[in-house]
Amino acid sequence: MSFPTLGVQHLKAWTLLITPASFILVLGVYFMSITVYRLWFSPIAKFPGPKIAAISGWYEAYYDIVKRGKYLYEIEKMHNIYGPVVRINPWELSIKDPEFYTELFVAANTRRTEKWASSLAGLGFDDTHIATVSHELHRKRRKPLAPFFTRRSLESVEVQIAEKAAILDKRLQRFSGLDTAVHLEHAFSAFAGDIICQICCDHPSELLNDPTFATYWHNFFNTITETGLVFLNFPLLRGFIVKLPEQVLSKLSPAIAHLQMLEVIARSGIDDANKAKVEASLSKTESTPTLFQIMVSSDMPPAEKSMDRLTQEAMLLFGAGSFTVASTMGTISYHLLDNQSARIKLQEEIGNTMSAYPHRIPHRVELEKLPYLTAVVKEGLRIGTVISRRQTRMFPDEDVECQGWTIPRNTPMGMSAYFMHMDPDIFPEPQKFIPERWLGEYNPLMDRNFVPFAKGSRGCLGENLAYSELYILTSVLFRPGGPRMSLFETDVSDVEKVHHFTASLPKMDSKGLRIKVQ
Repeated sequence: MSFPTLGVQHLKAWTLLITPASFILVLGVYFMSITVYRLWFSPIAKFPGPKIAAISGWYEAYYDIVKRGKYLYEIEKMHNIYGPVVRINPWELSIKDPEFYTELFVAANTRRTEKWASSLAGLGFDDTHIATVSHELHRKRRKPLAPFFTRRSLESVEVQIAEKAAILDKRLQRFSGLDTAVHLEHAFSAFAGDIICQICCDHPSELLNDPTFATYWHNFFNTITETGLVFLNFPLLRGFIVKLPEQVLSKLSPAIAHLQMLEVIARSGIDDANKAKVEASLSKTESTPTLFQIMVSSDMPPAEKSMDRLTQEAMLLFGAGSFTVASTMGTISYHLLDNQSARIKLQEEIGNTMSAYPHRIPHRVELEKLPYLTAVVKEGLRIGTVISRRQTRMFPDEDVECQGWTIPRNTPMGMSAYFMHMDPDIFPEPQKFIPERWLGEYNPLMDRNFVPFAKGSRGCLGENLAYSELYILTSVLFRPGGPRMSLFETDVSDVEKVHHFTASLPKMDSKGLRIKVQ
């Protein structure tokens, strides 16, 4: 055997022995370095919180994925132990201080505010206005949408809301005496879906006229919501999954399959808007533009009006416009059906205002003058908080002070509407539906803590639309002479939000809000 041959054989043997050991050693050094940095040298190393959360994002992932959206409650425990400012993962702080809320969620001219990229990563909405990191780019993307959602602009939309509310009323009345269980949240999803589709696309989606209230539309958003935290914790996963064959995808990830179906609908809507833009320029005729037509005709640069970006924006509008209203209406309806006293008080108050129904349905401006109806809507929004997951902001230009702590610039800081709405010092017995707490000379701090649509330059665009839908639909369904609904095999656990995914859902085995019409 020659010397060179022996050397090569030995080299191969040593390579087989050394490579696994080297890999383990390098991996160990890497994780040790990361741990040391995060515990002692990170800009937020000084802030209190469990060391395991500071070391790794896997701690949060466990509660998000294995425990199914329970990290909110773990964060609440941290605040009880460590105080109002807590480090909840290697990168982010959670703040539980109602007075700081308006310091974090500020107007655009108060302080440059950026979104933390990781807070919505992996969901496929990176190019929407809501997920835009840059303060300046967010303003540009939000600008063409904002005028559509002002109270004045929505006055004409309230006619459509009233029409859809009347259709739902008639459909429910037809179940009278049939002993048929109706999934009320499916009906509410169809109601809100029809409205947002008509606003965006100007063509009827006919979800309300579907025999099952278009169950698929409700399931779209529930499924996406349930699995959203998987993709938030593992943002690269979605990129691999979407490349799978459709047959495999529908079994492996129904949420992604549903997202792709929703993408087809959204892309079609944007395509129609582009065609309408061309036709309008040729015919020189004027008509009321849809929201999608406003988007494609805006003065944003061409890159901002690409089909892919506007499709993401359209998908977001469909989801936000359907799920949030349906969920809140479910909360309001359950508690009114479960509480005869509250239901009677509401009927007595709205009786005169709704006396001309169906020939005339009042606008929101009339309905919000009714104190008990307003209390019912606000209490439904409070106790049924749809977005309980913390909303995260960063300030790139300055440090901020909170509870004696100096928080470095560019630090992701999150606050949860759940903590604001469930504060027992502000809302005694916060888990109970008590509209009366909003009547008379109530504690003004309740208004401070009432933040269902967030605040500041990145607050929810659809706040006015949601209020109009909630006021009008509640008045139609619970007026004297409305559908005589009663709960069917449904209790509070079927509507109480206990799983806090990208949006909040009740227990996983809930059969939903079911009613029968007498």
